[in-house]
Amino acid sequence: MAEAEQAQSSMEDEKGSWTSIITFGVGFILLVIGYIILSFVNSQGDNWAGVVSPIMIIGSYIIIAISFLL
Repeated sequence: MAEAEQAQSSMEDEKGSWTSIITFGVGFILLVIGYIILSFVNSQGDNWAGVVSPIMIIGSYIIIAISFLL
């Protein structure tokens, strides 16, 4: 019985590990896209990129922080 419980626990740990890795990857990709969009902001910062890029960058950092907690 103990071996079966250990195997199940190991599978759950591995699943959590993959979830963390995938979440971190998504956050990192969104972060890179956010910085790329940031390069399209005009000097006044009043175009679409000036609105979207800060939201994406802050959201990406939040997603990356959540991936560390998983």
